[in-house]
Amino acid sequence: MTKLFGHEKTQIIHGGLRAWQQQNLPVEQGTGAEHAPQTYHPRTEYSRIAGLGDMLEHVRLQNRPILDARSADRFYGMAPEPRAGVKSGHMPGARNIPYKTVMDENGFFLPAAQLETMFLHAGVTATTHPITTCGSGMTAAVLSVALELAGFTSNALYDGSWAEWGSTPNTPITTDTTHD
Repeated sequence: MTKLFGHEKTQIIHGGLRAWQQQNLPVEQGTGAEHAPQTYHPRTEYSRIAGLGDMLEHVRLQNRPILDARSADRFYGMAPEPRAGVKSGHMPGARNIPYKTVMDENGFFLPAAQLETMFLHAGVTATTHPITTCGSGMTAAVLSVALELAGFTSNALYDGSWAEWGSTPNTPITTDTTHD
């Protein structure tokens, strides 16, 4: 999501804080350093984000792969949604790639070639510009990072995700299992 705001030089700790600490790398506690206030000027790259209107059109046209990071049980409507008033199921044509499947048991992303194969199987190519989604827009970002690592750098995230889609009247919803 940092790329949404124009930040090209960003880093993620591979394996998370636990891996950092296991390597005995430095951590700090307490109050952070004081910095003089500055005006922030983002260089927003709107192609990195999708809204409800965008998603309604993409679902209607089936013109971009939609990758849903929720668990299979939630995706297929076999488990209730954790938010009141949110219907169960998924967007027609969406593919389920639970976010944990792009990482190993230690929290490290899978090798790029393995991620690439996974995404190719889900209909992603260099020209399809996939969109990631999940329950609230958070774990979709994990799929977005995995797409970047796999070399699919032209992707977007639907920030309203299922919390918005599943609670908006008249959005198409399915529990169909034939796409996977």
